[in-house]
Amino acid sequence: MCQLSYDDLMQVEAAVEGSNSVPARAALTVLVQFVNDRPPTVTVDTLTDSGQATVRGDTPPGTFVAHISASDPNRGANGHVTCLLDGYGDDFRLVRMFEGEYKMLTQESFDVVGVVVVPVSCQDHGDPPLSTVTNISVTITAPHGVNNPVFTQPIYNATLSSASHAPVFVIRVIAAEGNSSSDGDISYSFAQTYPEFSIGRTSGVVRMVATQFETNTAELVVVATAAGGGSSRATVYVSVVRPEQLLFFEKTVACRVREDADPGTSVCSLAEAEATLAADRCLYYDLVDAADDAFRVDPISGIIYTNRTLDRELTPRFRLTARVQLDTTPTRVVNVLLDVDVEDVNDCLPQFVFPFPDNNTVFVDITITQLSTSGTLHVAVVSARDGDAAENGRVSFSIVANNSDSQYFTVAPSTGEVCLNVVDRQDDLINRSFVLYIAAIDHGRPPLQSVAALYIVLHADNPISSSKHSEVQSDAGLMILAGVLCSFFVVALIIGIAIFVVCRKSKRGRPQLPINGDLFCGRIKIESSEDSQSTSSVPIVSPVPTTNDIGRTVHSNTVTVDAGLDYLQRYKVLHVISFTDLYNTVTVTVTEALVLRPLL
Repeated sequence: MCQLSYDDLMQVEAAVEGSNSVPARAALTVLVQFVNDRPPTVTVDTLTDSGQATVRGDTPPGTFVAHISASDPNRGANGHVTCLLDGYGDDFRLVRMFEGEYKMLTQESFDVVGVVVVPVSCQDHGDPPLSTVTNISVTITAPHGVNNPVFTQPIYNATLSSASHAPVFVIRVIAAEGNSSSDGDISYSFAQTYPEFSIGRTSGVVRMVATQFETNTAELVVVATAAGGGSSRATVYVSVVRPEQLLFFEKTVACRVREDADPGTSVCSLAEAEATLAADRCLYYDLVDAADDAFRVDPISGIIYTNRTLDRELTPRFRLTARVQLDTTPTRVVNVLLDVDVEDVNDCLPQFVFPFPDNNTVFVDITITQLSTSGTLHVAVVSARDGDAAENGRVSFSIVANNSDSQYFTVAPSTGEVCLNVVDRQDDLINRSFVLYIAAIDHGRPPLQSVAALYIVLHADNPISSSKHSEVQSDAGLMILAGVLCSFFVVALIIGIAIFVVCRKSKRGRPQLPINGDLFCGRIKIESSEDSQSTSSVPIVSPVPTTNDIGRTVHSNTVTVDAGLDYLQRYKVLHVISFTDLYNTVTVTVTEALVLRPLL
C-alpha cells in the first residue's frame, strides 16, 4: 500500500502504438479522504518530582493540580479534541489553555484527606467521535496542625454473588490516624445514604442488607473521622455477579462437632483454610451462610462456634459459605466452603413399626402355618427403626419374660421373627389368646430400649386337623341335646297320664257329661248335678297345692309322673285343673270338690 500526501500529484503518460504515434502527458490529482480511526492521546504532568498529584487539604481554591495535554493525529474535526471531568466536579475544574491544553485546578478546600481518583475524558469531534479516559490520582494531605485518618488504600473492590442472602459481608475498610499504624479512635460512615448497604461505625465492616439495587455495580464513598476532627475518604466498588462466576476455595480442615455439644462449642478455624495460606494474616472473617444462625465465627481469629445445640437426625451435615478478607494490597476478599459433619450421639429410642398401638394383634391358624427354619411354628415378624447412626441405630429384639405367655414363644434377635416353640402340644393352645411383651434394644453406649405388646390368637379352621378337639365338643353337645329332648318327653308323658286318670275317675263317679272339643286338642268342661254353674280358668297344676280353699287356682311349672299321681290320689281338686303339654292345653272344670282315690 502506498502512502500519499494530501496534495500529491501523479504524472500519467499515454502513447498510441504505431510508427506515427505521438505521446501525450496529463496530470492526475488524487484526493485522500481521512477516516476517524484514532482516539485522542492524553498526557498528564503534575509538575512534581514524584510524579504524583498532591494538594493540601487547606489549599485555597484555584490551586494547580496537574497539566493535561490531548492530541489527535487525524485532520479536521477528527483531530479537534475537548476534555472534561467525569467526576469530582465540586472539588476540581479544568481550564482550557490552548488547543488540546488544559490545567486542572482545585475548586475548593478539602475537609478530608486521602486519595481520590479523578477521571478525565478527552473526546474528538469525528463521526463517530472517539474518546480517551484518563484517571488522575490526587493525594489530599492533611492541613497543618490537623491529624487526619489515612485509609490503607483509596479504592476497595469487592464481588458478591447475586444469590447471597442479606445481610452479607462485603468488605472491611481500615484507616489509621495520621502516620500511626493504629486506627485509634476512628469512626466510619457513608458520605451519603445507601439503602442497600450498611457500615459498622467502629469496625468499618461494609455489609449488603438488601439484594435489590438498580445496577450490577455500586459505588460507595466511605468517610473515616478521627476523634480530633480530621477525616478522609475512600471508595468501595461492589460488583454483583452470577453465582457460577465466583471462585471458591474448598475446605482443607476437618470440621466436626457432636450433636449434643453446648452452644459456643468450637468447631474449626477458617484461619486454617487453604485461602489463608498465601497471606501472613487476615483482616476479617465472616459467614455468608451460617445455616440459619446455627454457627457463628470470630471475625478476627476465624474460629467457628456453634450457636445452638444441633440434631444429627435432622441435619447430619452443614455446608457453610464464608468470606475471608486477606491482608494484601490491594485488599482481596475470597470465598471459602466448609463442610461440618455432626457426630452421632445415642439419643433416639427404637421405635416399633410393628406391633403398633393401632396394629398389635395377629391371628394364626396353626393348621396352615408353615414351620420356620428352626423347626418351630412361624407366628409374626416384629420390626423397629432407630434414627441414630451406625451401632447406635442397630436394633436387636428379645422377649420380656414378665408373664406366663412368654414361655410358649421365641423371637430372633436380629430378624424379629416370632415363633411358637410348642410343636407337640399345639392342641392344648387352640382357641387361646396370648400377650407377648417384646423389647427393641439398640447397640449404643449406653443402650436404649422400647417395649411393645404383641397379642397372638391361635385358632384352627381345618376340621380334619382339629378332629380330636372337635369330637369332645360334639359329644358334649349331643348329650345336652339328648337331655333336653328327654325332659320334654317326660313332661308330655306326665301330662298325658294325668289327663287320662282324671277323665276316667270322673266318668266312674258321675254320669258322663257332654264333652266339647277333643281331649288333647281343646277344652273339656265337666258340670256337677248339684251346681250347673261353670267357671273357666287356665291355671297350671303344681305338684304341691298352693291352697285348699275352694275358688283358688293351683299352679305348677314342673310336673313329674310320681308327683302327678300323688297329687291326684291325695288331694282335692277344687275349682279348675289345667294340664299343659308341649302342644295343647286341657282344662277340666268342676263345681265341687272331688276326692281322688289311689289307683293302686
